[in-house]
Amino acid sequence: MCRRILFVPPVGHEMDGALKSLQLLTGQGGLGMATKSWRSWAHAGWRLGSLLLASSMAVEGLAEESLFSDSWFLRGTSTSRSVDVDSPLSGESFSPSVIETDDYRLASFSSADSFSIDPVSAALNADSWRDRTQLTGNWGGYRDALAESGVTIEASSTNIYQGVASGGNNNEFAFGGRGDLFLKVDGGKAGLQEGLLITLHGEMNYGDSVNRSTGALLPISFPQVFPTGDAPSVALSNVSVTQFLSESMLVYLGKINTLDGFIRPYRGNSHGIDGFMNGAFLFPTVLGRVIPYSTYGGGVVFLREMQPILSINVFDTNSTPTTSGFDEFFNNGASLYIEGRIPTSFFGMEGLHSLSGAYSSGTYRATDPGLNYIIERIRGLNVPAPQETGSWAFEYSFSQALWVDATDSKRSWGLFGSLGIADGNPNPIRWGSDIGIGGSSPLVSRPNDKFGVGYYYLGVSSELRQIGPIRTPLRDEHGVELFYNYQVTPTFQLTPDLQIITPGISTFDTSVNVALRANLIF
Repeated sequence: MCRRILFVPPVGHEMDGALKSLQLLTGQGGLGMATKSWRSWAHAGWRLGSLLLASSMAVEGLAEESLFSDSWFLRGTSTSRSVDVDSPLSGESFSPSVIETDDYRLASFSSADSFSIDPVSAALNADSWRDRTQLTGNWGGYRDALAESGVTIEASSTNIYQGVASGGNNNEFAFGGRGDLFLKVDGGKAGLQEGLLITLHGEMNYGDSVNRSTGALLPISFPQVFPTGDAPSVALSNVSVTQFLSESMLVYLGKINTLDGFIRPYRGNSHGIDGFMNGAFLFPTVLGRVIPYSTYGGGVVFLREMQPILSINVFDTNSTPTTSGFDEFFNNGASLYIEGRIPTSFFGMEGLHSLSGAYSSGTYRATDPGLNYIIERIRGLNVPAPQETGSWAFEYSFSQALWVDATDSKRSWGLFGSLGIADGNPNPIRWGSDIGIGGSSPLVSRPNDKFGVGYYYLGVSSELRQIGPIRTPLRDEHGVELFYNYQVTPTFQLTPDLQIITPGISTFDTSVNVALRANLIF
């Protein structure tokens, strides 16, 4: 079984214009947050445009079969140079996407693999929307010119309609979504430095969500949590530089969107746009205290046969997606994250085992917000939570292919799971686990669809239970999620989703939550 890693072309003379375009889309001349009026305008424009495009595409292409196939992540066919590396499971946990150029293999800490599109030739000669791998095509040849000169631009929009059908805190439905824009520069083709890759990630969210209507501590719509939970919000959450020192070692540095690196097999995009939606399946629950979302940091990654084997990473403890972060630069200590990975093969099917650990020297309260939980639900405390210095967490995770298409090794589905433990104070989570099955659709007629079903359990710390108010008693949280990702065309996906959650706030009943996502690749 192999995973096909596509070539990402390098940068050229159009870099300044591309950067200005990114700044315009994100509403930022630097790393600051856009104004309220701009965010409202961007929200309305993105939402209207996405709905119009989705409606037109549905009319034209709903009955058509998808033209391209891959294993777990969607990719278009390409005339670009590629390299086969072991296993579709190679994206487990915090690791780079590996890319081969003429002289070096590069690593990109980016979630572009999730809604992945090959930015070079597949979209250039498409005759209709339903045949394109990028909805906006080649921009009259401009996209191809950028790619040949070294700049690739990848964009997507995900619209979400979700509601609490029964139980929970409030039975309501809401519409919202997010947009993502990636810009990548290959320093070798740009004449800057061989083995150099520059990655920018601009993002926005808009509309409303029902994350606060379930009574759950984990968000049921993870895509709408970032860059901030208060939509609309706009951010340039990643500006990073990666440099290969050899084929077995790379280093990276910059402002890092840490979630971009957690591409986990059989679960879908780490931002929740095409696979699981619940935060329990997309980011290790025990690491939410010690790893911030968008922050300064860097690290070194060791590779074997182009796959990450060991990574050592250091991050600022402050999450600053919508600001420069300079005023808070490492003023609350640092977080160290180390991960080791072991690839396996059972009965000729690839697997991957990962053991990771993190320690933060920062000072926190158990009620402080974290990356992946909604702790503000219980902020009405009778007794303020005491401050604690230092926090740790460990997690073991695995992925194992159970079925591989005999005619296409990139199509597979398999088993995944994890088990993590944390200090319990200041981390409000004592332990967490999940298990599930997901991957490519086993239906022969739907080779590009994906599916997933999973169960998670969240162990709330005893310290958090004790300091919570009597009117908001807490309990362990658990839930089930099912989704099916239907590819209408290579640029348009529909994903119905069902979640049944027994929330961490014990005064609320088990909730039944339904959702429909529409993802467009521009």
